[in-house]
Amino acid sequence: MKTTRLTVIRQVLIPALVLCSTSVGAQVIRGTVHGEGARAPLRGAVVTLLDASGNASDRRVLTDIDGAFAMRAPSAGSWMIEVE
Repeated sequence: MKTTRLTVIRQVLIPALVLCSTSVGAQVIRGTVHGEGARAPLRGAVVTLLDASGNASDRRVLTDIDGAFAMRAPSAGSWMIEVE
């Protein structure tokens, strides 16, 4: 199941950026991925870290049973995520 970038930005990226903005040194991006229809958590979704230009990094994680994920950004800055 592929989620559109707009949905990802609205459901995951914005809360993740709010969490990261409070501790610049940590740069841990956390969030929860939900389906578009029933809004059920998505288990096993691939979350990829993208740079500010939208290029994929080597950082990828899978969501857990509750749709949650966490990953460390390689450096301070602006990051996006993509969910597949």
